[in-house]
Amino acid sequence: MSALSPAPPATDAGAARPRGRRLTPLLLAAVVGVSSTLLIGRFAGRWLVREDPMQPVQALLVSIGGWYPGAVEAARLQQAGIAPRVIVARWATGPGSADDDLRRLGIGLPTPPALVQSILEHSGVPADAIERIDHEVDGTGADVATLATYVRTRGFQRIAIVTSRSHSRRAGWLLERALPAGVTVQVHSPANDPFTPVGWWRSRDATREVLIESLRWINAGLLGDAWRD
Repeated sequence: MSALSPAPPATDAGAARPRGRRLTPLLLAAVVGVSSTLLIGRFAGRWLVREDPMQPVQALLVSIGGWYPGAVEAARLQQAGIAPRVIVARWATGPGSADDDLRRLGIGLPTPPALVQSILEHSGVPADAIERIDHEVDGTGADVATLATYVRTRGFQRIAIVTSRSHSRRAGWLLERALPAGVTVQVHSPANDPFTPVGWWRSRDATREVLIESLRWINAGLLGDAWRD
């Protein structure tokens, strides 16, 4: 080679690498991240839900969670011979509530427990098969505690609670903790409950419910129900 011949250009290993190879790890990380999020999301929605096979019980408990569709479903179950009686607690309506404002204006509206009883009776449940607990409740925790006290007092051994689908696992967990070990608890949700455990992130209402129910689990499981009065 002549002394005047130009030297071959130096090569940069990083510059020579095709751009597609640099993007491949980022794409893989993005795919893994999205897939993991979807899997966690599917698990979270399904984990909130508990649905037990319905067997004959001594009493059906209508929870404050989703009381209107719950009353309709409880009536259907009672008429199908699942239970001879339906138990309903009384909702709390403290000073300053919308109900209080309506009463002050002279507008009489039936309370949720009265509506539940009306739904049950119009669905064919005998009036003497409906038992109302005269104790105010303001949430699932207080509702379950009141129902559990009633169940213990009556000595029931087989019960079922009808509640919102997104509340179902927490309601069953709270109820089983509040009752003696020998009591069988079944959890059931109305067939037309709008909560969808699969694909809940596509619905604003379902997404809100998953987030709020997750906070309720933290409150009930980790904080010992710090929100109760």
